[in-house]
Parts: sequence; structure tokens; C-alpha cells
Amino acid sequence: MRESPAIPILRALTAEGASVRAYDPAARDEAREIFRGDSVQIVDDLPSALDSVQAVVLVTRWDEFRAVPDLLRKLNPQPVFIDGRRMLDKKSFVKYEGIGL
Repeated sequence: MRESPAIPILRALTAEGASVRAYDPAARDEAREIFRGDSVQIVDDLPSALDSVQAVVLVTRWDEFRAVPDLLRKLNPQPVFIDGRRMLDKKSFVKYEGIGL
């Protein structure tokens, strides 16, 4: 987690006034320590992270995240999905942006 690209991304988003909810299945406790005092809410599961969001930024690669397209299909309006790992098929999203494409 120490060198995770999520850290500067989350800090930049909160500096701009974004309300940020984050989830990492492997580093949840460490993330809570890193972002203690920041306005980043670390949640315990993927559905909680995606509930009522306007945007999703994927910066880590976990098999669990393959469920993101199905979970986002249930939301209205559809949030923009930013795939920082080019892990998921862009055709699975209404609004998709890929980094490095």
C-alpha cells in the first residue's frame, strides 16, 4: 500500500472537494491508517463502495473487481468507470474511460 497509486489519486480527489469512498480487499486496515483524518471513507465490501457513486476509479487489480460491471448496471444513472489497469472490457460499461488507451 505504501507505493499504491491510489494514495495520490484519493488525496487529489479530496483536495478538489470530492467525497471519496474506497475499497481494497487486501489493504483495508492499512488504508484506514493511511487515510485517518482525511475525508476518505474506507468501506468493507465492493457493493458498499459502488453504492450511489458518480464515478469509479479502478487502480488495483483483484479478481473480485470483475463483478463491477454487473454491480454498476443496477445503478441509475450509470457512473463513469475509469479503468486504470485496463482490466475490464470497455463494452461492459455505459461510460468508460481507460488510462493508457
